[in-house]
Amino acid sequence: MAANIGSQKHRLKTFFSGWVASEAITGGWVDLLPSRFSRIPYLIESGKIGVDAAFVQVSPPNEAGFSSLGVAVDAARQAMARADWVAVEINADLPYTFGDTFVHLDEFDFVVASQDPPFAFQRRPVNTLRKNQLASSDRSDLSDASDATEHERMVP
Repeated sequence: MAANIGSQKHRLKTFFSGWVASEAITGGWVDLLPSRFSRIPYLIESGKIGVDAAFVQVSPPNEAGFSSLGVAVDAARQAMARADWVAVEINADLPYTFGDTFVHLDEFDFVVASQDPPFAFQRRPVNTLRKNQLASSDRSDLSDASDATEHERMVP
């Protein structure tokens, strides 16, 4: 794949260099754009990062034609606004979320229905040694909630 990079007409970009994307970044298949998570909407909205096409999962539309961005409330709206072309996957398993999350069917250029569960990465396990190192630092408040009750896990 790396041999064809110069001939590709598109490039994938990511803001995250975690274990999920590290091989693709190191291999040159994906461009890393390091940024603080909170700055990503601004970078897209301001045009500092261009968006040719946006691919977004949404909930099924309500009777008025509005879908919810679900959990994609980070920069999906900004990407959709700047993109030349917007494709959405309507997924009945995506939760409705409230706030500035509703988008109308008129905002989509291409729509496809999906019956697959929403895409999610499994969390990387934290080994005991690393967990102890993090917990012993002065700036960490890491605890093991494996034996906590449901309520205790939800209370900060």
